Amino acid sequence: MKIFDRIYLVKNNKLPPDIKKIQKTLNFPEDQIIVAVRALFCCEYCGKNLLQSVDSYDSWQIDHIVPDGSRDPENLALSCKTCNFAKRHTTISELSNYSSRNEKIEQARQIVWERRTKKEINLMKVREFARLLLKLDYKST
Repeated sequence: MKIFDRIYLVKNNKLPPDIKKIQKTLNFPEDQIIVAVRALFCCEYCGKNLLQSVDSYDSWQIDHIVPDGSRDPENLALSCKTCNFAKRHTTISELSNYSSRNEKIEQARQIVWERRTKKEINLMKVREFARLLLKLDYKST
């Protein structure tokens, strides 16, 4: 069964009874199911499997691709917390020039990766600082 067939089942309340029962116990809203299924339960910006571990699952967030507040499923993306935080200062103008959802996701992905790369560079500096600080001998100060 294709992804869009599964989304059709969700939208039209045609899920099999056993899946509906689980959905009720999870209090899993329809719009989140649609976004998660479309993304195959992975962050749409970095590809992280959000069902891989408790930490991954706990970082699950629904992001507005274009930060205009629209809850239209075409403007929603499944995101890990790290990518959503990296994207949080993105302006509407940075993404509004793109017409299709795929183009907007691709541009958002590029913005996120640029910001994550800067964080990686900073993290390397912090690690070196911590390594040197922890290696410091009290007598030598």
